Amino acid sequence: PTPSRPHPTTLLFLFNRDSPHMLRAWLDHHVSVLGDARALHVVDHASEDLETRALLDEARAMGVQVTTYHGPFSGKQDALSAVMRARAPQAHLLVPLDVDEFVGVYRRGSYSFRRQDVLGELARLGPTVGQGKRYKFGVADARPCDARACL
Repeated sequence: PTPSRPHPTTLLFLFNRDSPHMLRAWLDHHVSVLGDARALHVVDHASEDLETRALLDEARAMGVQVTTYHGPFSGKQDALSAVMRARAPQAHLLVPLDVDEFVGVYRRGSYSFRRQDVLGELARLGPTVGQGKRYKFGVADARPCDARACL
């Protein structure tokens, strides 16, 4: 059965290449926490690893959006930003993540990755996101950063 989307304005984005074990953990965690594979978008950098490619096919079948990027790694920011811009009308909260980053919340002095806690925080943010009240999120192009500053 396809789960209903608990918070339709939250979309998570990932840039990936040939990381089957981490990708499996990332997909499992975020589908479990958000309850809807359609809230995930993987930009795959033309993975060659057969296990990764099979996992991406499985993810597509679950409803994960998968885009294949064939350009140079130096174009990662542009590729991810383009996908995020294209999906921006569908969401107020767009979250770019790395394959080793997992959505959770900090509550009562510790971190929680429990679905109930994460969805509670997203519901709390929902009415204010993108309206310039408490939080403002939007699509931003990634810029190179170093220890001194982001350009």
